[in-house]
Amino acid sequence: MKLQKQIGTIKSGLDKQIIWNIKKDGLLIDESIFFKVYALKLPNKNLSKSLLYSTLLPGLGNKQAGAKNNTVLLGVAGYSAIIGSILFNQSSKDFTQKYLNSFDDVESEAHFNKAEKFANYSFISAGVAAGIWAINYAIVGSRYAKTKKMTKEKLLNSKEAIIISAKSASKTVSTRGVPPGLFADLSFIDANKNDILEAGEQGELIVKIANHGKGDALNLEISVKDSMAVSNIQVSAKQIVNIIKPGETETVKFAITTNTELETGKHKFEILVKEGYGFDMDPMYLQLPTFAFQKPKFAVSGYEIVDFGEGTSAVKQDGQLQLGEMALVRLTIQNIGQGAAEDINFGITAFDPNIFMENNTGKLTKLQSGELQTLVFTIVPNKRVQITDNKLKLNIKITEQTGKSTFNEPFYITLNQKAPEQTIVNVYADINSLQKNIATFVTDSKKFSTKIGDLTDIKTVPQSVTKRPNALGVVIGIGKYENMAPAPYADNDAIIMKDYFKKVLGIENVITLTNQEASISRFKRIFTNAGYGEISKNVITDSTEIFVFYSGHGIPDKTGDNTYLFPNDGVTEDLSEFAYNIETLYNNLNNMGAKNVTIFMDACFSGFSKPTQRISAENLIAQKGIKVKPKNLWRNNPKFTVYASSTAEETSLGFDVSETGLFTYYLCEGLTGKADTNLDKKITSGELRDYVAKKVKETSVKISGLQTPEFIGNENRVLVEY
Repeated sequence: MKLQKQIGTIKSGLDKQIIWNIKKDGLLIDESIFFKVYALKLPNKNLSKSLLYSTLLPGLGNKQAGAKNNTVLLGVAGYSAIIGSILFNQSSKDFTQKYLNSFDDVESEAHFNKAEKFANYSFISAGVAAGIWAINYAIVGSRYAKTKKMTKEKLLNSKEAIIISAKSASKTVSTRGVPPGLFADLSFIDANKNDILEAGEQGELIVKIANHGKGDALNLEISVKDSMAVSNIQVSAKQIVNIIKPGETETVKFAITTNTELETGKHKFEILVKEGYGFDMDPMYLQLPTFAFQKPKFAVSGYEIVDFGEGTSAVKQDGQLQLGEMALVRLTIQNIGQGAAEDINFGITAFDPNIFMENNTGKLTKLQSGELQTLVFTIVPNKRVQITDNKLKLNIKITEQTGKSTFNEPFYITLNQKAPEQTIVNVYADINSLQKNIATFVTDSKKFSTKIGDLTDIKTVPQSVTKRPNALGVVIGIGKYENMAPAPYADNDAIIMKDYFKKVLGIENVITLTNQEASISRFKRIFTNAGYGEISKNVITDSTEIFVFYSGHGIPDKTGDNTYLFPNDGVTEDLSEFAYNIETLYNNLNNMGAKNVTIFMDACFSGFSKPTQRISAENLIAQKGIKVKPKNLWRNNPKFTVYASSTAEETSLGFDVSETGLFTYYLCEGLTGKADTNLDKKITSGELRDYVAKKVKETSVKISGLQTPEFIGNENRVLVEY
């Protein structure tokens, strides 16, 4: 392998340190390497020195002006010319003296001619010398200007380039070290944020990769591949991240684009994160439903005749159209298709040339599915119009942006009659059928999570001003069972909710049971309405408020007629004896005579355990097809307020991010103050209901399917004040 890079200029007498971050460049090296430096020796340019040296000796300053070498021969020629000029001048002087001293005319004339000749030679030699100096100055100036403008690339290719080099000793270098610990957080966002990729829509898959290990993650290659590989969906090319250091995070984004030919279906995108030394992440998958292009469809719903006011001239102002009058027609069109229409053009024409119209062409910006728009145009039928069945025949043509939906049909206006009632079609979007089947992430790895939104640390419990000195609380969370699969995070739910009962709901007396503490015998002692019951013995009639929180398994019997809370030592073969019947719970709490009863139930009765993103659901009763028949005994009891985590047919989910139940997480988050939608420092039962239901439904579909919390009670009751 050979790599090269420019390192700039090193001035004479100075050192330059070269630091190469191999990992940052994404290179994997485990071998002996050496460095070899090639340098272009730049000309030493100094105009002052060049002129000084050139004055002393022409050609001696060329190097200072940027030439490769000095040209001293020019100086020799210059000084030879000077010496010649001096010698010729001396000879001229000698013959001039002889001329002055001679008395012979012939001899005198000969001396004069020679003196004149040598004087000319001296002048010419002096001129040559001066020319040599002048030429040298010109050469120096030109060379300096040329060298100053010359780029390194041009100089490198010139004849004057001087290349020098040096080589280092070899050294073994390795970028391989302690393995990294890679974790990924995934999220998907589409343009209309419904987690369904629709034809012509663009979505974005965001992969946030964190290194929680001790070693660098090097040369990561992140790619996304559609299992169906159809031309109607395009995914961004793979991306390279050179290095993620311990404790650092890198985010890469992939655009998923579609065209209008996309078909309704379900695509599975494989997300791969490969590390240079093989410390790859397990495959992750985005299951993404797609929805085909929905055409708009136009229809004429009806019309209205306006024959009074500006722009009209009526024969008779009766809301009817007569021949010979000018009226306005208010024509209503409707989009009865599934898709929205944009950039709409319309034109209304008459079959009879005796029908005159104005403002009968135009544009509409947008018409959503089911939406109506009214077009207003002027109509003037003269008395030569050919009439059939007392009707005027017109035609309307409507086009839209995609060109896939064109309406071009006749419609009729009846003369001398009121317009008929409009026909409006109720349009129900087909996409509603996909709402329970939206984008989800799937993987066997425990090292990934999905982007749910900004999370609250619910373990930090705020202190409210609410005080309930006469209230009694029971908090039960069973995560581990003797005879049943675990209920993920249910014991954590109880530990956290105990603090919310005390600090937020203002309950001083709270019984808390987790895991082995929550036996069937303890259930019976707590909830019995007998005098020895742990709750009933402390109830003051019509004064005490009772609050109950339960997180764990709920079990239906084989008929679905009865549902039970399942204690730690419960037995499915004998639910009536070793589980606690919901109907018994209601009757006992109702008969205690409390002022009111509030129940929070993070359990489902579908017969399956709580799944999470990392933990699959298990069949708890080894039986399928049970239809639970909820009795909702407390529905008509004004004393009861009940929050249930899901419907009877749904499964309540665990929330890996907070290590709690999903319902419990948003219940706590709402009680911190986020449910106070009107910001009056009070949280009502209705506000808490709305907040929890909205959040749980939004998040559940990103984990493992829809979960719909249910509520029974007085929505105006104030639960918390801050």
